Amino acid sequence: MTRQFLVTQARVAGVAISTEHAEQLAEIAARLGLSFVLTRDTVFPVEDELALRASLRRVLHPFVAAMFESPLAEA
Repeated sequence: MTRQFLVTQARVAGVAISTEHAEQLAEIAARLGLSFVLTRDTVFPVEDELALRASLRRVLHPFVAAMFESPLAEA
């Protein structure tokens, strides 16, 4: 259910990738989010919101940027 929601949101945002790629990225995002909920022990600075945002941006940037790659890059 979360995967489909994220795919729909990507489409609304104008992400131009194949449905298969969107579903794969959405599933990774959903599983990553679930992991943070179920596993509380982390090296991320969860007590400092600004530091946490900076850490997650640095780590997730390549993942999120992949959603905005040209569809030709998949060929």
